[in-house]
Amino acid sequence: SSSSSSPRDTGNTSYRGKVKPVRADRHKRLCELPELERAQAREFNRLAAQSYRNKVRRYVESLVVRLQELDGEQQELRKEVAYLRSERDVLLRQVRASGGFQGRV
Repeated sequence: SSSSSSPRDTGNTSYRGKVKPVRADRHKRLCELPELERAQAREFNRLAAQSYRNKVRRYVESLVVRLQELDGEQQELRKEVAYLRSERDVLLRQVRASGGFQGRV
């Protein structure tokens, strides 16, 4: 078994300025592939990236739509607040005119 690990296998090795062995190995394997398989791998990666970009774009578009909906709701609520304030003012004037609050409001 590989339980006896040397001190260098702790994962703390610094690869600054060097290619990490895992990446180098992956790159080497990719380079050793026949051209057809390499082209297929490139195409797969291209399609995966395109799919991800489309998902992100759809998500952002949905956020924009929701933002517009909220903006509309906010405008409606502002109109309602303005209407309620004017109603309140009318009622306060009527109450004052009838001598109801004796000037406390």
